[in-house]
Amino acid sequence: MYGYTTKKIAFTSAGIMAVVDENDPRQAAEKPHLDVVHQAGTKILATKTISESKPETIGEMKVWQKISRDLSTVDSHPNKMLVGCTYKPMMQE
Repeated sequence: MYGYTTKKIAFTSAGIMAVVDENDPRQAAEKPHLDVVHQAGTKILATKTISESKPETIGEMKVWQKISRDLSTVDSHPNKMLVGCTYKPMMQE
């Protein structure tokens, strides 16, 4: 994933992520041209939408699907970075 190799994965609510070693996750986000949407201390979240369906109206709600490439750091995996694709159902009233 993004030029990294791994033997470990993590399951998230939105997809399966590769767990990789990386000392500088911000620099790693630049390689696949991800947009950093949150950074605080050692935490980072970078993403790039690769697909987004057109909203459909169901009742009074609009629903659609968004697929993104994501990179993040989390407390559960210190000195590691999670990278992969996420699949999110989106809703708006």
